[in-house]
Amino acid sequence: MLIEMKIVLSICFVWFVSSIAAQELETFERADSVYEGLRSLPWSEKELDAIAEVLPGKFYKFTDASEERFKSEAPKHRIIHLATHAIIDDKAPLYSKLIFAKNPKGREDGLLHTYELYNMRLNADLAVLSACNTGSGMLVRGEGVISLARGFLYAGCPSIVMSLWSIDDKSTSLLMRNFYEGLSQGLTKDEALRESKLKMINSGDPVMSNPYYWAGFVTIGDTRPIRIENPGRPDWWIYILAGIIIVLAGLATRFRKKFLKLSR
Repeated sequence: MLIEMKIVLSICFVWFVSSIAAQELETFERADSVYEGLRSLPWSEKELDAIAEVLPGKFYKFTDASEERFKSEAPKHRIIHLATHAIIDDKAPLYSKLIFAKNPKGREDGLLHTYELYNMRLNADLAVLSACNTGSGMLVRGEGVISLARGFLYAGCPSIVMSLWSIDDKSTSLLMRNFYEGLSQGLTKDEALRESKLKMINSGDPVMSNPYYWAGFVTIGDTRPIRIENPGRPDWWIYILAGIIIVLAGLATRFRKKFLKLSR
């Protein structure tokens, strides 16, 4: 899912570059085998549908959710939400990847690797990586954790919501719905995530209230709230304020004229 707006700076990370060229062909050859071991994510569709009720934007599902689509559309949007599979490579973290829809006629293999993100320019205020282990990776001395989330940070996203372990499809859908409701109400990103977690804790559901189902997601980076405008719902307060200003200006002019008459 993508939700609209602008442009930022890309930082190209050159470490491991020599190994990228050597392994590129092998990556393409193995792309088909990657899809064979993936299970379906029925709740990811419900996740996007629930978010679409709260926020305006462009939502891509199934075959429309291709890697080509992501690369062409992502730089134009303020919020990037990806509900998909992630495969983490602990030995070669730049080869960790997010899985997109296969497009046999496309130029991309459908696997968005961390190293590809380092060469992108994203303008998003927030990237939500709703997939397993998106905050996990190799711990490199002097660098930190080389993860998919780090790739989005290097691409220009100042704020990330990421997962620390393998997450559950259904509970993630519920968590994200409440998270975006909080954002739409003006909460900061960390407050919105916290409130979403509290709703799951207090839901009374003995399964979903277990920390495994909600504690895996965390925020990093800029946690300030995001102003979300729905083009179908104008900001009426602007019109009300403008009306008040016009009325006050009219009254001021009227009293000024009366004052000038009295002074004569």
